[in-house]
Amino acid sequence: MLKSLLAAITAFFVSFTQPTAYGPSSAKGADSATAQERSYFSYVDEYTVQGQLYVGENEGISTDLASKRYYLQIEQIDAGSCLVQDSTLFELNDITDRNYLPFTITFATPRCMVQTIVVSGKKLMVNKVGEYSSTKSQEFGPVTLTNMTKQENFFISLTPKDHSDKIKQNATKSVIYKITDPSGAQIPSSKIKSIIIRTLDSDKILILDPQRKPVYELVVDNPSGYGEFDVLSKNRPGPAPVEIEVSIASTPFDIVKRATYTFYVEKPPVEFYDVALSFDQKRLRPQRAAAVNYQILINGEVAPQDQIQKVIFEAQNGYLIKNTQEKVKRLELDDLESAGMVYVEALSGVNTFSLVMSVDFVNGIHKEAKLLIPVADIPIGKFVIAYVGTEYDKATGLFIDTYSVHTDNFELFNSKVRIGVLNPKILYEEVYYDTFLSGALDQSNPYIYYEDIYTEPYTGVLERFVDKTLFKTQRFDLLEVTPSVDKVMILPNKMKPNTDKTILGLWDVVEVLTSDSLVLKQRYDGPKKDRLSFVIGNETRYDPTRDTIAMVFLDRRDGIYQLSNEGETTFRLYYPSFFAGKDLFFSVTTGEGKDRIGNSFKRTLTGTNLIGSEMDSCASELCVYKVKITFEDTPRKYQYANFARHCKVDGKLAKPLKFTSTLEYYRAGCSGSKYLQKTDANGDYILCVWPMRTQAEANATTPPEYEQINIECEYTVAEEFPY
Repeated sequence: MLKSLLAAITAFFVSFTQPTAYGPSSAKGADSATAQERSYFSYVDEYTVQGQLYVGENEGISTDLASKRYYLQIEQIDAGSCLVQDSTLFELNDITDRNYLPFTITFATPRCMVQTIVVSGKKLMVNKVGEYSSTKSQEFGPVTLTNMTKQENFFISLTPKDHSDKIKQNATKSVIYKITDPSGAQIPSSKIKSIIIRTLDSDKILILDPQRKPVYELVVDNPSGYGEFDVLSKNRPGPAPVEIEVSIASTPFDIVKRATYTFYVEKPPVEFYDVALSFDQKRLRPQRAAAVNYQILINGEVAPQDQIQKVIFEAQNGYLIKNTQEKVKRLELDDLESAGMVYVEALSGVNTFSLVMSVDFVNGIHKEAKLLIPVADIPIGKFVIAYVGTEYDKATGLFIDTYSVHTDNFELFNSKVRIGVLNPKILYEEVYYDTFLSGALDQSNPYIYYEDIYTEPYTGVLERFVDKTLFKTQRFDLLEVTPSVDKVMILPNKMKPNTDKTILGLWDVVEVLTSDSLVLKQRYDGPKKDRLSFVIGNETRYDPTRDTIAMVFLDRRDGIYQLSNEGETTFRLYYPSFFAGKDLFFSVTTGEGKDRIGNSFKRTLTGTNLIGSEMDSCASELCVYKVKITFEDTPRKYQYANFARHCKVDGKLAKPLKFTSTLEYYRAGCSGSKYLQKTDANGDYILCVWPMRTQAEANATTPPEYEQINIECEYTVAEEFPY
């Protein structure tokens, strides 16, 4: 009896002093992991799951004098979005001598599927010895239970057909839905039990049924894994969600999932109606027709014609000109164009012309615009083109000329002008340069197309041609002209220094009519003009030294330049060294018709300063030098070009210096060649020198001796086509 009592007392106290396995939370590591692995649950119906919870080692004691028992009470069950209604785990469960506790959990709503459930609570140990007892409590868990139910998973996607979540008010939009398994494969129709589409904000968006009737909810007939439905927005802006609910056949119950897509109903734009009038010139000239531009706008864009009901113009201090050329004070448009122009004319003796435009829109809105235009005779004025300087760009190997343009017409200050450059057209370029080196072109050059006013019909003629201009000449065959490439430039004539400034400058060729007539793009409004000097060409020239097409170009490829508030601007011309010594013609123009002002300017391009190769001393009967002319800033050659020179000679000469081209020298030598100051493809020319015999040896029988000659020459560019 005494031994039994001592044994019971010993066991009682040992239980308080030695660690006891109280479940997963007491071990933190391996025991916790074991509990996770061994605890699970499965669904048995739509509301209920059953499973087992691993509770650890719970060995009890039971004698006549002493006992030890273990109990578990779960206080918290976390099932995510599923609300727990009841569970056997909430009871005080005796787990003495048990490692697992079976349980049941009942959810408040059906078909609430979760993959894990987390439980936590307390584990109790109760010891009794005789009349003595004690209870020890320890935290249990948290322990995660894993769902062992085998049930299909699927995904739902909603995508607007136009891939935009924006939708205008009172508009429809198509939406595509897809139902797929985790691998991306479409769920078979046989497994889809139902599809329901509903609006979640009926104030902003509704669903359209197959009869295009707006509904709050649509049950899809014959549901499948891919389909399409339409939504209809209402007139309230903001987020507008729609939801799709899909039910899939599965065990132990059907799976139901939902997906949401939110559209954004846009605010309607505030419609802004406006009419605008504009005039491209600074003022009207009395009794001259001019165009006024108009626009009818809705929200800053040209209005659709079906939105316009009536357009009326009214003139003061002048007239509106109808298509029939009738002059009226009031004009109502027959064709309701949203943008266009009307022609107006101011009276003489008035300072201001007034034009009022009124527009009635179909929705009853009325808008007006008023334009006041100053009226004055504008002095025709003139342009001046001046050369400023040249530089060499080593990076590109091009020369760069700078020119300035000035006008004395204050009406043109701050306006835009067109600047063009033209290289005379050359026919039969394959023989031109040999002809050039022979000097055959120096007296009568067929390529510049320039004669004085007394050589009709070979001079130029300008006359009106519908809304364009006709140019005529019999100077050469105009069938050689290329439309849209070649241009005509009217030049001042020394016999007519007061050439009409409305015709000077560049004209674009748009058509070759006959061998002696061209159609020019710009409009000419004056009477027929004849006895005109002109040149025809473009920006290119054949370069035989490289067998290529050389070109000049301006720093603004469109040729449009802005004059300053002083009526000035500058422009730059880029050209390769081959163009040095070649004549180019420049043009500046503005306006059209009677308001056109132009001028032209000829310049022989120079490159930078010219230098010649050194010539050695000579003391013989005939000294022949081949001299190469290049540029001060680059060793590039001065090719196929005329030059002027200034030479210094030390010593006495029997004959004057003779300059000739290499072609002439090879043909006839120094004595028979022409006197020409021209370089060839290598930049070379020939200089012939005849030194004087010395006086002491003049009558001697011994071989003659000659003066020692030293020559130094400076070179400048000369005109290519003098006229």
